[in-house]
Amino acid sequence: MNLKNFILVTGLALPFSVAAIIFSPGVAFSLTLTELFNGGSIQVGEELLSKFTLVNKSVTGSATDFNFDNIIFEEEPTPDAFYPGTNGAAIYANNQELSVFGTGSKSFSYNFKVTSLANTIT
Repeated sequence: MNLKNFILVTGLALPFSVAAIIFSPGVAFSLTLTELFNGGSIQVGEELLSKFTLVNKSVTGSATDFNFDNIIFEEEPTPDAFYPGTNGAAIYANNQELSVFGTGSKSFSYNFKVTSLANTIT
């Protein structure tokens, strides 16, 4: 079973963008993490990402709890300088979802399965 584990962390009023890159050619798609945690899957190039599972989450101090409707998992092209003609996956947060104002922190991790629809994954 090919499971990937990503941990997203923000803290101490440091808003930043987090991206998890998986390289493969394909067509653009996007879903919220809520949709993915509720059984959704997304194709990124020739790979199908499925069985998304929230492993854990932590919210401390003045940080607000996560609203996974505001976190978008999206296919996007990678820079041609790195892998010409390929696509990857990125995570974007709407409404400052991954930001913490004041003291505290918020983090979560999740797993998902990667299934190749064409070639062997390298």
